[in-house]
Amino acid sequence: MTSSTPKASIDLYNSSMANVKAAVPAIAHSIDRAGSGFGRAFTIAAAKHGAKVFISDLSVASAQETATLAGKGAEVTVYSESCDVSSWEAQLLILGMFYLRENHKAKGRAMVFLGSLASISGLPSGPMYGAAKHGVLGLFRSVYYNGLADGINMNIICPWFVDTKIIAPLTRIGLFGLPLAAIEDVVGGMLRSASDPDFNGNTVVIDAEGILAIPFDQFSAGESGYFAEFEKRAATSITTERKIKDLGLILRQVSYYWAALFSTLLFGFFVKAKSTKKA
Repeated sequence: MTSSTPKASIDLYNSSMANVKAAVPAIAHSIDRAGSGFGRAFTIAAAKHGAKVFISDLSVASAQETATLAGKGAEVTVYSESCDVSSWEAQLLILGMFYLRENHKAKGRAMVFLGSLASISGLPSGPMYGAAKHGVLGLFRSVYYNGLADGINMNIICPWFVDTKIIAPLTRIGLFGLPLAAIEDVVGGMLRSASDPDFNGNTVVIDAEGILAIPFDQFSAGESGYFAEFEKRAATSITTERKIKDLGLILRQVSYYWAALFSTLLFGFFVKAKSTKKA
């Protein structure tokens, strides 16, 4: 980022962190890849603020180590089976849109996607990583509309290089002399994204200078552009579909109720008629 770029830095979440911290204890967080890096740091931070945290990792032992590092008194539960984040089925066992929808009465429902600056700019000599992170950004921007219809907040974290084990030795050489992003900023952005009910649809870019939250509609080609109009129509369609499905569920429950009531009355009528006949 240059000095001409609007930058929120740490104040992005410090300005309302008191409210966020107050909300964290009432929210249960489910975190995969919690055995190291951002997942571990976020687990420890969320638990520190009183959240109930459910974690998983491909290495169950690493997840258990994270739970230990969270300290005594921390409400951290380790999922007993290893979670392979390359397996869609394995992740669905722990968290997904389905489970958030099922808990529709719960407050503070949110999904936080972990992207990268490579989601936006690409990564030289790392086409597979860049493609994967572009995919995460595309997934976030697509399911955002479903989140609007279901009352689930969606945000994506896109950090610059942070000093974690994922940085390969050759990459470290290429980064020599360049400032890295702070893991505290990444965790702060994740905590805000997961806990603040008024923080939704943001691409949270984090570099060595701090944090910049880019609202969802900033990526549209103008408010009157045809892509923006398509997005509005899509959002309306998804919301309408959700309302129709909800109405269908209500009507189904009402029909079950009346069917049960009718069966009860009919059964009572036959019992009474049979008793009268015997008399």
